[in-house]
Amino acid sequence: YKQSKFTVIDKGLTYFTPNGKNVIRLVTWALFEDNTTKQRFGFFNTHWTPHDEAQKQIHANEHAAIINAFVNKYNVPVFSTGDYNSIHSSSVFKGFLSAASLLDATEVARQSGTLLNDYGGCGTVGAPHTTSMNRIDHIVISKNISVLGFETVVGNDTYMISDHSPKYADIKFNK
Repeated sequence: YKQSKFTVIDKGLTYFTPNGKNVIRLVTWALFEDNTTKQRFGFFNTHWTPHDEAQKQIHANEHAAIINAFVNKYNVPVFSTGDYNSIHSSSVFKGFLSAASLLDATEVARQSGTLLNDYGGCGTVGAPHTTSMNRIDHIVISKNISVLGFETVVGNDTYMISDHSPKYADIKFNK
């Protein structure tokens, strides 16, 4: 993050319930304050389990509870990003959005006409990513945030640095 623009007010991480496979899954979070406007917001990042649907549901429930507790404590808009390993149309992901009172930034952009690109997703490092619409990486936002633009970045050999295509959202806080 840009330290000249934002100050971290609080930060932490919370581990998800272990899945017994010696794989650590967690949520990291921070409360930021804009140094100029004093607008505060929460930012979360996570990586849900990829294979076990029951464990993925546990991650979704725990993640929603973490976000809800944060919002109740700080009363600020929030973003959550990460590899949810759950496609946007799945009941697990939709249930998470509902439980945490969040919106999928891609869908907000699609509805407002600001979606630049949604193709490209998960593949293999060093190989071009698929053009599947079954995205598992998400940016989710509070309902009081507007999406001015959203893009999945698939050019410039991004597939050489990761097995996922970067996501970008340009947002605005609503009053």
